[in-house]
Amino acid sequence: TAIYRARFGGCRDKRCDNELCIVSRSHVRRNSPANTFGYFLLKENGRFHDVDANSLTISGHSAGAHLLTMALSTDWGNAYGLKQEVITGACAISGIYDLTPLLYSYLQPQIQLNWADIEHLSPIDTHSANRAPPLTVVSGGKESTEFIRQSQEFLSIWRENDLKGDWLNLPESHHFDIL
Repeated sequence: TAIYRARFGGCRDKRCDNELCIVSRSHVRRNSPANTFGYFLLKENGRFHDVDANSLTISGHSAGAHLLTMALSTDWGNAYGLKQEVITGACAISGIYDLTPLLYSYLQPQIQLNWADIEHLSPIDTHSANRAPPLTVVSGGKESTEFIRQSQEFLSIWRENDLKGDWLNLPESHHFDIL
């Protein structure tokens, strides 16, 4: 088992997966390509670490789920000249897939999102892949209705694109203890 931990570069907040880091335009724009490429570093270098680099399963929680779904929506061949087939499975846990509610949150004065950012950076709006690995979307039964709505809606859109996807609800879990 090998673990690649996608992180936000340059984030000085030790709570690196909080909402502020998720939606900071500079963080997402700077880090989505880097994290996407990081998966392929595993592919290229896995053989040196006894990793089956032709069959990677990726997962992410919170901001990591956001990055994961953005990475799965990337046309990797055109963007990086890399084959997406090396990722054979994915698990998005308690993620934020629709950034629209953040426009009306207490964070908006700090993150300063606009409608163009929301449309570009929300996986629920940008998912256009016609092929991707099977995806399991996980949320906790004790999460807010908004987390649950976003998870279910993203999975519904995923399936409408004829992609394989499963829903896993952990009834006794919430965002902070789901792992």
